[in-house]
Amino acid sequence: MSESDVWFVNRQVGPRNSMLDKLEILWKKLGLKKAIKKDARVFIKTHFGAYGNLMYMRPALLRKIVDLVKQEGGMPILAESAGLGYGSGLYGGRTTAAEYFRMAAANGYTIGTMGAPIVLLDGYWGTDTFDVVIRGKHVKKVEVGMALRDADVIIVFTHFKGHGGTGMGGTLKNLGIGCVGKFSKTMMHGPQNPIVNAEECKGAECSKCVDVCPTRCITVDPKVEIDFSRCIHCIHCVSVCRSQADSNAITASWGGDPMGSTERMIENALGVVDGVGRDRFYYFNVALDISQTCDCAPFGPMALTPDLGIFASRDPVAIDSASIDMLNEAQPITVSACGDIEPGEDKLAITTPWPDPHTGEKTPTQCHLRQIEYAEELGIGSKKYKVRSADKRKPT
Repeated sequence: MSESDVWFVNRQVGPRNSMLDKLEILWKKLGLKKAIKKDARVFIKTHFGAYGNLMYMRPALLRKIVDLVKQEGGMPILAESAGLGYGSGLYGGRTTAAEYFRMAAANGYTIGTMGAPIVLLDGYWGTDTFDVVIRGKHVKKVEVGMALRDADVIIVFTHFKGHGGTGMGGTLKNLGIGCVGKFSKTMMHGPQNPIVNAEECKGAECSKCVDVCPTRCITVDPKVEIDFSRCIHCIHCVSVCRSQADSNAITASWGGDPMGSTERMIENALGVVDGVGRDRFYYFNVALDISQTCDCAPFGPMALTPDLGIFASRDPVAIDSASIDMLNEAQPITVSACGDIEPGEDKLAITTPWPDPHTGEKTPTQCHLRQIEYAEELGIGSKKYKVRSADKRKPT
């Protein structure tokens, strides 16, 4: 494949050259000023973070994008998708629209602060989707968030960071996990889930799993049974069985096949871009507050390196590839998880290791690199890129 352009603005700022100013420069370079027509529905796909994690996407950046959409006469819509499992605690849940909106508000994301409505692409339960058939090695059907069908323009606005399961949380993950419904999310993590261990069930006096099942496919008479012909694999039952019933009657198997999970996520991404239409997508990677942990974790480790800046591209593979390379060249923060390695070493490989299933010994992950390679193999984009600086002036 040929090289793809990746625009970049660095973190150096001044009184007349803030990161919000630089974001507007990227906006123009990417062609969004011309792409957004009057009354166009512009979905801005991001992640609102988890309560307790202070390293998530800064709301001010999203508000700037919202204002730029309005400036062009478009209708901005801030978008996310429902999380897996079933939350607990005041702000712990991201599994239904009500839970997620409450938690998002605690992190500063509301219709008031953003100046735009906030929607879940896959509806209240994470089940409002449409099917896209693909010819993947693992995945044959991807359930894509239904709301994306209504979008004229889709801005995938991603916080670039590490990820404990796939090595990297970048644009490709925002597509392959963030734009799909719960069925496809669970299939990525482990196609056999949920797993029923009926002998562990506490019986009808518990039945907490029944109440949180969207399709009501669970019965407890006298022990738990799941009608898998109706199960949507949302994993709600697994969460409440463990956290509320203190039982292992319904479990899930996560993380035993990191490369397989990574490839399934990329196949999901293929379903998203092909099912919606590649020409609608524009991509940003915000390389600020880069830790080794996903924003969905209820904590946030310190940054691995000083802030890099913001990337923008029409190619989801190139933008992630450029982000990895620039992160690796950056000077590590001494007290961070990668503080004892030299610039040029693979920071995500070292800080997101996977335990060997037989010995438990942790070895550097290659999942983030597999994301890039497999996405290129599937024709999603090119890992070859040319970084083009969009910085107009030096800081003053």
